Amino acid sequence: MGIEPDNQGITHATPDEPKEPKDNIVGETLTQRAQEVLEALRSFATRNPSRTHLDNAVNQNLFSAENILAFTHLYLQHCHRHCPILYLPALQAQSTTVPLLLVLFLGGSLHSYPRDTFDLAVDCFDIAEEFLFSLPVFNPGQRNSPSSEVEEHEALKAGVILLHLQIGRNQPGILQRVRYQRFPMLVHAARSRSFFCCRRHDESPRSAWKPRACQKESMIRTAAFILLLDSQFVVCLRSPPMITIAESKADLPCNELLFANYHSSSCANIPRSPSVPEVIDLLMNGAWDGPSHPALNNLGVFGLFTVIAGLHVVIFSAFASRMMQVQLPSLDRALSRWKLLWERLMSRISTEEMELAGFMNRANEIWLIAKVLLRTDSDEFFSGIESRSWQAFNRLLRRVGEVAD
Repeated sequence: MGIEPDNQGITHATPDEPKEPKDNIVGETLTQRAQEVLEALRSFATRNPSRTHLDNAVNQNLFSAENILAFTHLYLQHCHRHCPILYLPALQAQSTTVPLLLVLFLGGSLHSYPRDTFDLAVDCFDIAEEFLFSLPVFNPGQRNSPSSEVEEHEALKAGVILLHLQIGRNQPGILQRVRYQRFPMLVHAARSRSFFCCRRHDESPRSAWKPRACQKESMIRTAAFILLLDSQFVVCLRSPPMITIAESKADLPCNELLFANYHSSSCANIPRSPSVPEVIDLLMNGAWDGPSHPALNNLGVFGLFTVIAGLHVVIFSAFASRMMQVQLPSLDRALSRWKLLWERLMSRISTEEMELAGFMNRANEIWLIAKVLLRTDSDEFFSGIESRSWQAFNRLLRRVGEVAD
């Protein structure tokens, strides 16, 4: 998904109706938060063009108290559904950590008016990336004051969101930096904090900090989205996956409507869902009694999207190990079964839940690409390995019509 301004349906203040914080206390707090965000960027904008970009943003009052509040709201309104990893009831512009606030602020500013605000924000993205990936959570060898686990987890979520937005800029240089420099740092940080094995009802504490049920659900979603980013690199750049399916032991995300509407007292009642390897094993090899299998009853759009993304990782591994011909029947079976699950979900899902799923409601298109890959010979597949552009992926897209029926 590319980054483009999207102003439809947004009400903007006119010069005669300035946006003001509701009271002085809130206004002072937001002014302080705006200053914190700006100061976080300053030390990473010491050379041009970064210094010029940041100076322009400051001179045109991008970092104002009003914008902190407005842009955070715009992020939640337009961007959150495409990366639904944050537990919104716990999110407050006045109190969230600076890294997460910065990312929400910049992401939301892309949907602001006028167009020059969009340009100012985009010019600050690379500076924000430098700041974010300098944090201790991404640099375990640094000697810094210790961070709380809440701070570390919010920094991880900020990293996921920022890389997702950076990929959307569709610039080869940024894409290569994200894949080969930033993404490994993100995966290592998530892996070392047990994100990939987070279960809803796991009572064996891995640390003194016990996340509340809703925050644990947010961790599960963060782990799933990191796997989606890994799969995106696998599919689009033919780069080897950094996360194995076997290690992705976290529960799959619950359905979008439940995550959007539940409150803390109901979070603990979410039924256990299977992990990615459990579902893939069932689809490829397990006994199958149709899409109503009990283990699959609670999967929503995000969950099924994660499964098809995981199947792409398995397909890559089959090609890389020269075992595609051996695994082809199992993979074909898995894709057919996944399609039945998707069609069953689509026959039941509400319009509201589909809207909450963002781009993931197009999971069927990712299934089509997987079907094309199963019809691809090894020579053609390996011709696109470690691509530095989307060319190999674009060739795949041109073949989607072969299996669209």
